[in-house]
Amino acid sequence: MSDVILFARLKKISSILAVALALFATTVSQAQGIDKVTTHKDENGWQLHVNGEPYYIKGMVWGYTPRNQNYTYNLWGETDDFIRKVLDYDFGLMKAAGVNTIRSFTMIPSKWVTYIYREHGIMTVINPLMGRYGYTVGGKWVVFTDYSDPLTRATLKKDTLEIFAQYKDTPGVLMFALGNESNYGLSWASFEIENLPEGERYAAKARYLYSLFNEVMKAGKSMDPNRPFSIVNGDIQYIDLIAELCPDMDVLGSNVYRGTSFTSLWEEVDAKLDVPVVFYEFGSDAFNAREFKEDQVAQATVLRDQWREMYNKAYGNGEEGNSIGGFVFEWRDEWWKYLQVENLDIHDNNASWSNQAYMFDWAPGKNNMNEEWFGVTALGTPNADGVYTARPRMAYDVLSKIWHMDPYQMKKAAFNDGIDKIDMELLELKGQVRLLQSQSDESREILRFTGGSLRAEYLTKGTGKDIDERGENGLEFSPGEMAFLDFAFEPSAKLDGQFTLNLLGDVAEKEPLEIAYGRRALPISVVTEDQVITPDGLVATDQTTTEFGDRERIEFYDFSATYRAENFDVNAFYHVSRFH
Repeated sequence: MSDVILFARLKKISSILAVALALFATTVSQAQGIDKVTTHKDENGWQLHVNGEPYYIKGMVWGYTPRNQNYTYNLWGETDDFIRKVLDYDFGLMKAAGVNTIRSFTMIPSKWVTYIYREHGIMTVINPLMGRYGYTVGGKWVVFTDYSDPLTRATLKKDTLEIFAQYKDTPGVLMFALGNESNYGLSWASFEIENLPEGERYAAKARYLYSLFNEVMKAGKSMDPNRPFSIVNGDIQYIDLIAELCPDMDVLGSNVYRGTSFTSLWEEVDAKLDVPVVFYEFGSDAFNAREFKEDQVAQATVLRDQWREMYNKAYGNGEEGNSIGGFVFEWRDEWWKYLQVENLDIHDNNASWSNQAYMFDWAPGKNNMNEEWFGVTALGTPNADGVYTARPRMAYDVLSKIWHMDPYQMKKAAFNDGIDKIDMELLELKGQVRLLQSQSDESREILRFTGGSLRAEYLTKGTGKDIDERGENGLEFSPGEMAFLDFAFEPSAKLDGQFTLNLLGDVAEKEPLEIAYGRRALPISVVTEDQVITPDGLVATDQTTTEFGDRERIEFYDFSATYRAENFDVNAFYHVSRFH
């Protein structure tokens, strides 16, 4: 009997210690500013919880790439002062719209993840790409990552776990995500794979990918139990393999471009995976390939309909209840996406792929998806701090209206009614006014009038003999007017300069007393001679004098420009001949 009592007491003490340790861990975590992020499921569906409170992701795919730069640009290599200016500008706009989370393709340093969180209240998903676009393995760069190779798998796992360790104590981290549509990049070749029937090769490669993902997620969860782990899949391709090979995945992350509706995705994920869904990319471009012009209304309409469906599929609305939010692709246009290393100062209109789900500009046999136009804001010009501005499109305003509705606090009928009442015509007008204003501002930046001068003279000329013989009638009066207009130009960050135009009115005839600037417009006489036969049969010369008096009224007076290349500068200079 005493053994039973002792065992019961030990069991009770163990339970108390376990609770105490859990409370201690939670207290330490919160004291360090680390949020506890979990997934929660009941009969109403799935939710993401942050410190026990429901959290619907109103996210944005964020990055900062100025004009004349591409994927190699590194904001985090700039000075802290400049980085802070960029973040305060961008995240100030995002916070005002209602964004609460970002995803970025670059690894934002821990201190800036925390800065964004504490200053702007916006959390970050940490997203190691795990070899999606090549990787260094054994000291060599491998273009197509071979997920079946043991050294590659060990290298990717080791490096990714180091990233988890770096961020696990970072305030502001919401969760971790692996890859980026990695199922679309299974391009390596091996003897084993090539021996399989052609239709089975990619599925065999995918098994290696998802098994590695699960190994990394399982190890990561033991390192950081405070955050969920997910993948970034291309749509729901290989969903059966994911169900089989990724039991440690907390959230299915997916990039989905199905137009205004995600169709059967919710039902399929609910049936086969039974995990919540977050979209790491979705949205619409803002360029109409059919009409070949910016189309803010189409982009905003697609996004409105997508978010309406996501809200309806969220917890507590009587449907699948597995939507926990998403990240709109993307915050700001990227001018490098089309040619990658060319035309970096040009906003290309090229459509690089076709998607029939976007019917507003789809046409048979033609591309309609414009990679450089997916921003809900347009890439503007630098402000006074040198930060490239973001001109909000209509989509920004529509999303702001939606994001200020809480799908967990509002009833289904209420948020649907609120979305129905968004004044699309008013927001379209607002977007067009911003566009016109930015076009006006940018044209002034590219070429601007900086000043000038106007000269007038009135010349009286005569000889002593003419005055003696004819008096005042012996004088010649000659007026002259001349204007100089100064301009500056800066079509790109690498090229700037100035030039002056000279415009002539009348030209005072000073010659031969003075050879003056402006004489190009003085009248000139051209004498032509033709031989004619006289009535008596002789050959005679007939002279004709033609005067040209209205010529060369405008010319470049001077010009200078500087082009700044990566390793050298080129200076150009021109000035008219010196007369004065």
